Amino acid sequence: MTKFLRSAMRVFTIVMLLISLAGCWDNRPVDERDLVFTLGLENGTPTMPLKMIFQFPTPPALIKYAAHSGISKMTPVADVSGLGRSVAQCFNDGQSQVSRDLYLGQIQLVEVSSQLKPQVMRHALISLTRIGTMDMTPFIFVTTEPLDLVMKAKTDQDQFPTLYYSALFSCKHCQTDNLGVKLWQFMEDAVTPGVDPHLPDVIVEPAKQQISVDQVALYRHFQFVTVLSPLETQDFGLLEGLANKVSLYLPRGHISLRSIHGNANLRTSVNHGIIHAVFRINLTSTLADTGQVIVTPAQNAQIATEASQQLANSCLSLLKYTQRMDLDPWGVGRMLSWQHPRTFAKFKHWHQEYPKVVMTVQVHLHVYRLGNIK
Repeated sequence: MTKFLRSAMRVFTIVMLLISLAGCWDNRPVDERDLVFTLGLENGTPTMPLKMIFQFPTPPALIKYAAHSGISKMTPVADVSGLGRSVAQCFNDGQSQVSRDLYLGQIQLVEVSSQLKPQVMRHALISLTRIGTMDMTPFIFVTTEPLDLVMKAKTDQDQFPTLYYSALFSCKHCQTDNLGVKLWQFMEDAVTPGVDPHLPDVIVEPAKQQISVDQVALYRHFQFVTVLSPLETQDFGLLEGLANKVSLYLPRGHISLRSIHGNANLRTSVNHGIIHAVFRINLTSTLADTGQVIVTPAQNAQIATEASQQLANSCLSLLKYTQRMDLDPWGVGRMLSWQHPRTFAKFKHWHQEYPKVVMTVQVHLHVYRLGNIK
């Protein structure tokens, strides 16, 4: 009898393991699903305040992509929109318009309208983070243009436009890389005291009907506030340590510097009740052009000093602008809460204190190579 019980227990254990490791019971074949790659969020109607646009590759595009046969001549993507008071209602509305299962586990990009109301945006993004099949890694951007226009714009990969966005967030005019923001990064900054979130601002170039990312949009929590110019975005990249291959021209001596890049760090201090924030930016660059054939070490040092001062003044101007706008995208308050928690705890509203912070920018630029562009 004991031997029989042992055999029965072994069989029972094996059966239970097979059941538990069998995967999701509600899993469906990929050919029965519409894999949503891009998700758009914008204002709906007064009674249905949220509108969601679900964009997914068409079956011919998926087949062509899987077979590495190039771009399909048929429509590469399709989209449906849903209205509702919540993400769930919008999803149900969109699902009712397609025969396949709308699957949100493959979302790579979330597009947000700058006109989206803060409360609607907050509730929508929080609801998205609670979807079990969706992670927090999709890129997210904002646009001041209609979402339909942006989502239809051509990219280098017409089959799957969202795949291009992983390398898209490189500002060609402001020469700042890594402007991309993940969903989890935006949500973290939006709900953390002492820091305001930012998003890359996407526009469509009218002449080419192509996507362009040359600016950064600043938010106060979930409220869209303003958009920085390409030059201000360049300074933003320097202050955040995101700049790469920045160029600078010094009128005196017709001097050009290229490949300016480096890192930045922020430190806070409290002196006699006054908060000080110091941005230290360490950069290296290449002397690309000068009016002289030979540049002495002393002249090279003078060039570095002048360029450092010019960059410091430009960055300081941007910092003061954000203080006038009552926006802290740098996380000065968050850094203060880490380095001086007792001081930060005294402030009921950090945005009332941020404009009073004494800002200092220290730029150390090293010109490490002489010569011309090859």
